[in-house]
Amino acid sequence: MRAELLVPVLGFDDSDVLTWRGLQRIAADGTKKFALGTRPYGAFAIIPCGEDPLECAEVLRTSERFILCEGVGTALALHQATGQPVVAALSAGNLPVLARALAEKVADHVVVYADADGRAECEEQSYIGQRMAVEAARAFGGHARVA
Repeated sequence: MRAELLVPVLGFDDSDVLTWRGLQRIAADGTKKFALGTRPYGAFAIIPCGEDPLECAEVLRTSERFILCEGVGTALALHQATGQPVVAALSAGNLPVLARALAEKVADHVVVYADADGRAECEEQSYIGQRMAVEAARAFGGHARVA
């Protein structure tokens, strides 16, 4: 049996109701896969989260501030370091999409943290975490920091 972290993937439906979108499986070696049928576009995970992830989303509506970042590993580290609620966008490309969706619904003070991605073989993918975080921060009128 492989040890895996199962991450609830949430998102807003067309009526702005928070719904389950599926699961992300993260293996001990860091391999990430979405469970069959998971719809990750515009979706997210919330850290910390208890037994009912849909109830955890209330943190977004009631917190004065929270952090938005790219992946679950970064979200766990940021929550541990700050004690703040953290929303993981699950991919760099999802950061601006999610930021625009959340900007109308949630706290006024959001800090966006970028992954410290480096140069990639493909120029288009170089520093994508930082570029997407800056774009996401603009949705909140805020700043991005590199984590």
